[in-house]
Amino acid sequence: MYVEDDRSGEEEQYNPEHNLFYTAPVQLIVETSNQTDSLSWRNIFITEKSYKTFAWYQFPIWYAVPGSVDKIREQGFDVFDDIIDHSYDNETDPLHRMDKVVAEAHRFSNKDTVALRQTHWQRLQNNAQLVDYISKTAFTVQKQKAKKLQDELHQLYKSKTSISA
Repeated sequence: MYVEDDRSGEEEQYNPEHNLFYTAPVQLIVETSNQTDSLSWRNIFITEKSYKTFAWYQFPIWYAVPGSVDKIREQGFDVFDDIIDHSYDNETDPLHRMDKVVAEAHRFSNKDTVALRQTHWQRLQNNAQLVDYISKTAFTVQKQKAKKLQDELHQLYKSKTSISA
């Protein structure tokens, strides 16, 4: 199991050089948003940590604010609910959630994760393909949304200035 967290240096975070990151079948993702660190986001905030897990064909377990796993599901990712118990995602008490995450990480890591990876390879591939699609289309989608917002603001401005004239 590989654990990605905010203590990683920037170079390691964006360009890890060790094989463990790429070959570990499971990753415990410590997202930037959580409820125990007063300096971090307290709302759902999905970062590259989650996407890297999918891009590298790994099973994900998250320590993040409640609802984060649901947000990932909404994006179309398979979070392997049939083999990973993500019920921790509904726990609102941060210390109980941490205990549940650790217990699930321990339970899942005691399975033959290499065999599970082989069994579920097609699903892992589908997640990696979704990351690839998102990375290729994100700029265009954001550009379209920005243009739409700009047009709406321009129309609002025009309507306000025509009323006062």
